[in-house]
Amino acid sequence: MRSVDDNPRYTRGGHYNQIQYSPQKLATMDMSCGGKFGLIFLLILNFIFFLVGSAILTLGVVLKTNSNLLETDVNAMLNDMELNGMKLGNLLSAVASLVIAIGCVIMVISGFGLFGSCCKSRCFLITYAILLLIVCCIQLAAMGVAALMRDKAVNWFDDTFNTLFETEFKTDDITAMSATNKGLAVCSIYFKCCGAKKYDAANNQFEKTPWWPNRGSQKVSRYCCKGITTTNYADYNTNTCMSNPTETDTYINQGCSSAMYTSLEQYASAGVGLLVGISVIQILGVVFACIVARDLKRVGAQEEAMKA
Repeated sequence: MRSVDDNPRYTRGGHYNQIQYSPQKLATMDMSCGGKFGLIFLLILNFIFFLVGSAILTLGVVLKTNSNLLETDVNAMLNDMELNGMKLGNLLSAVASLVIAIGCVIMVISGFGLFGSCCKSRCFLITYAILLLIVCCIQLAAMGVAALMRDKAVNWFDDTFNTLFETEFKTDDITAMSATNKGLAVCSIYFKCCGAKKYDAANNQFEKTPWWPNRGSQKVSRYCCKGITTTNYADYNTNTCMSNPTETDTYINQGCSSAMYTSLEQYASAGVGLLVGISVIQILGVVFACIVARDLKRVGAQEEAMKA
């Protein structure tokens, strides 16, 4: 321990220095190298945390407001697909809201870390470390469950979407469609796909739909044709892309089930990548927050001893 004469809190002769240094400055000067590095690390870390939280918040907002998966007609169709009693469309909307909430929570926690490290507050740093540890555990548990359920989710989505397509695709006239039928048609436009499964001339899935008996000479729906939209569909009544579909003028090279799941996985992969990076940073944040809080406690105890 430093002598009174060597300590910046005191002037030569042992008089307590109340003017030259602020309490925060003195606390920093008395901290160990690990504590000083921890303060700098926490400042940088929580600035990054704030940016990451903003990125997650943005991802959630994009998923909720600008995703083809949550477009009104597609969402209506997805709500005919249930997972453990929960409608898939509502589930995706809830996931988007959850992502937004996670982004907000990370930004709030980073505020605790920034305030605690800037103001040398043990209370804020300890609270920050506890909250960070809880969030980290939840994230790791969620990623573990998601990894275990991935293959099951892929099979469930594929089977359910195929069944829905084969029972609900009854017409390709958008003015006469039910909400589910319209959702299936709009999927082809938004995701550039044809049918639930990839088209196979020898085993055409459209033959299994209620639409097939009244389709005329068509082999695929008009919504498989490239260039079609919800406003120009009437122009495709006699288009050869329906009676003689090729990869040049239709989307027969991709089924809508795989196209939709691929789109969903893009968001999931981005989310998992962010969570893995965040979890590593969070563990370091907990460690350094504890180091700094321990140093601040030691410095406080030294100050009290010197005053006595």
